[in-house]
Amino acid sequence: MKTTTSIYISLGVLLASLALGGCNDDPAPSSVGSNSSPAAPASSNTPAAQVNSSISTATEYVQVERLARPAINEGLVITNDYLNAFNSIPPDQDLSDAAAPVRAEAITVLTVLNRLGTGLHLHPPTPLDVAAGFLPDVMRIDVSRDLTSTATAYNSCVDLIDGITGQASLCGGRKIKDDVMDITLSYLIAGDPSDARPVRDGVDYSGAKGWHHALLADFPFLATPVISD
Repeated sequence: MKTTTSIYISLGVLLASLALGGCNDDPAPSSVGSNSSPAAPASSNTPAAQVNSSISTATEYVQVERLARPAINEGLVITNDYLNAFNSIPPDQDLSDAAAPVRAEAITVLTVLNRLGTGLHLHPPTPLDVAAGFLPDVMRIDVSRDLTSTATAYNSCVDLIDGITGQASLCGGRKIKDDVMDITLSYLIAGDPSDARPVRDGVDYSGAKGWHHALLADFPFLATPVISD
């Protein structure tokens, strides 16, 4: 009988690993898809758009955040200036020369996760393969797949980027109940995005522990938030 061992990773362990990993002398690759030198971080003090109501009643919107895959920009980009800059651009600029410093930081974080997985005798993917498969940060979804109502969608499909086996991108879409963090951690640290989920964050998703209410059976599915005194 096959025995599956789950490794529970806390946020504190990951942050400590990143801190230690940032103190080594090994240079991280400067970018993915670019040979340009890193530029200075974008300022985090960019003012919001100002609207002069005496001139026009039109509203100007400024993009301040975007999110396709969970735990990509908010998990792999840890410098606040870089995160703000990454959130302000569209996905078609993710591989641009201007975004090279942001990609370099993501590669550094992926390298730490790779070393963590290797140290745990797991088989994590290479940082460059992950970056090639997950950037640009968009959701690639195979809409031809037919899943049962109880099946997990997020890890139901692994699409190969340009036919390269290592550069895989999860392409099953996402259901509300999909534990995307466990799947992502298992893929990045153990190279295993399957339902075995060898690496987990230990967060209960059922609502049984009182951290949040259970999901509703009907639309809008999301329950009311837990309010504490």
